[in-house]
Amino acid sequence: MDYQGDQDWFQIAMQTLDPNNPDDLWYYDVEVRLVSGAVTDVEYVWKYYRDSNDNKLLVDRPTENDGYIGCVGDQDPIDNSVIDIDTQILADDLWVGDGWSGMYYFAVSDFNYVSLPGTFEPNPRPDDDWGYNAAYYFKVTLVYHPGLARPE
Repeated sequence: MDYQGDQDWFQIAMQTLDPNNPDDLWYYDVEVRLVSGAVTDVEYVWKYYRDSNDNKLLVDRPTENDGYIGCVGDQDPIDNSVIDIDTQILADDLWVGDGWSGMYYFAVSDFNYVSLPGTFEPNPRPDDDWGYNAAYYFKVTLVYHPGLARPE
């Protein structure tokens, strides 16, 4: 766990749970739930990174080997509301297969919209709202599926 400015980082090891069959096929369903403890103007976002090179250099480009493979955040920077984001209600499932074993990193950050979504109008909110008005809570659930390389 690392608290870095407007980001919190957590490490997750993805590997087989069966030490007797280290080369067996497997995949994990990954569910992420992020909620705020109260009404907040913090624009929380989570990102799920893989570090396939094991170089600890993580980038914000999903097409890179060290980029994020999942990301969801607050969609409305103006609305003061309780954040409740759950990957189970998203259209695409998030999963990690045996071809991507190794270290993964889960990050929660305060994303500041420079301009309002869909416009060029400047965002009137300052970028100093991280953690001042509401705590956040998250849960990452991994469901292990041995014998399969991916969801059917």
